[in-house]
Amino acid sequence: MGQILFQQSDPSEFIFWVEPGRLKLVSFTEEQIVTYFMVGEGESFAETAISGDTYSCTVIAEQSSRLLAIPKHDFLSALQQSPGLCKSYVCHLTQRFEAVKQLLELRSIRSARDRLLHYLTSVRDKQEELG
Repeated sequence: MGQILFQQSDPSEFIFWVEPGRLKLVSFTEEQIVTYFMVGEGESFAETAISGDTYSCTVIAEQSSRLLAIPKHDFLSALQQSPGLCKSYVCHLTQRFEAVKQLLELRSIRSARDRLLHYLTSVRDKQEELG
């Protein structure tokens, strides 16, 4: 716990999947640590490595974790060769984007009461969508 996998601005070499475990993606400012997202079993991270030369955040283990590390060039090659994999991965990233969007909405609500109401409403709406 607390082990740093890589730091912001380190050369990006891999895309990762969490097998068991939990990690947090953070950045450091002069005044605070900004936590972007938590990833757990079955989730990927470091997707920005696909288009960049360096990692865009620092990743810290929250608990003992085992990771699958795929070289970014191999992953890009697999995406180019498999339209099904590419579509599946785009869907995965779309879901991640939606989750981050919801998290940012919650963080922007100052009142704990209003934040809780917003969260409960979004959970109810999601359950209604699923059916």
